[in-house]
Amino acid sequence: MLDKIGITPEFVYIGKYKTAPQSFTRDSMSEDHREVMNDLLDDFYKGYVEQIAAARGVPVSRVKEWIDNGLYTAHESLQAGIVSELVYESQLDEKLRGELGLSEEADSQVKKEETVWERWLARWHITEKKTPLNKLNNAQYARVSVKAPGLHEEGEKVAIIYARGIIVSGRSVNSPGGSNQIGSDTLVKLIKGLVEDKEIKGLLLRVDSNGGSSQASDIIWNSIQEARQKKPVVVSMADVAASGAYYISVPADCIVAYPLTVTGSIGIFGGKFSTKGLYDLIGLNIETLQRGKNAGMFTLVRAFTEEEREKFRQNVQAGYDEFIRKVSQGRKMPLEAVDAVAQGRVWTGKRAVELGLVDQLGGIETAIEILKEKIGIPKEKDITLVAYPKLENP
Repeated sequence: MLDKIGITPEFVYIGKYKTAPQSFTRDSMSEDHREVMNDLLDDFYKGYVEQIAAARGVPVSRVKEWIDNGLYTAHESLQAGIVSELVYESQLDEKLRGELGLSEEADSQVKKEETVWERWLARWHITEKKTPLNKLNNAQYARVSVKAPGLHEEGEKVAIIYARGIIVSGRSVNSPGGSNQIGSDTLVKLIKGLVEDKEIKGLLLRVDSNGGSSQASDIIWNSIQEARQKKPVVVSMADVAASGAYYISVPADCIVAYPLTVTGSIGIFGGKFSTKGLYDLIGLNIETLQRGKNAGMFTLVRAFTEEEREKFRQNVQAGYDEFIRKVSQGRKMPLEAVDAVAQGRVWTGKRAVELGLVDQLGGIETAIEILKEKIGIPKEKDITLVAYPKLENP
């Protein structure tokens, strides 16, 4: 399509698996890209099958058969063992009452406390009194006090910083229902303030990002590096912590990821689109004036010159070298070992632990326990989790 409308992609990438620009430069999947995608798919499939097998109490081979033989009707899924029972929503309350111990015995206790009038109505089937099943809808649940048990509201204060979205220079954007951006200026200011806050004993960085600006990532890296000199910092990876998001994670005291968190992608790319062919096609002539031999390097009205391309490639290579150096420093791995597992390749969290890119598998609760240990808080004591950034009520 780009060829037809006269736009030429001009990209440089370092790392054989840093394949993001290939959607603009190729018309088919490269073997390197195919290799990574197949490895990820194998890991996702294996994790999915193993967890279902454990939950349903069946062999892994049975779950693979379920997958291969789908789709199913409800009755077929029951016969296969995929589900335990078929009920309508109207029958679900009774099942829940049974699960919660709201049995006939409990109902009889309720009936003992009935008035004569209520017993008379019940005799004529006018009313049927049962132990109530109290249910909450979403709006009611949203109003439950955060002082409720188990929500980390007691003890020393620990900051949990949610880093979601693309990493950019400047300010963050935090929208409850829209796009999110991790702005280096905003995050650095927040981290600095939390380090200076004497009530905050440690930082938990919750990362969910595909990365972004290498410069912004480097600025955030430095902020976290400085913070951990004064307070412990633990990273908890969510769905994705790739490229720049992994970059900002490496200075932490400990990195925790889920088995299927997409992580790594230690690589870098950059470039531009040359629109000269499109301008020729529509008869638009643009002339440029410049001072400095390479001043027009990033203009869209022409492609790179050979000299510009080489200078740009060297710049991107320097970014990659800096990336692996900081991973080497943070993960205490030799440069050669980092380069071998880098090359822009993404890994699942499980593989990342095996390769030394992540310390431990788990979620936020695991990260909290590790952070408590590093702060020196006894295991049996809870902490108060203070969330940042503060979101405005929508």
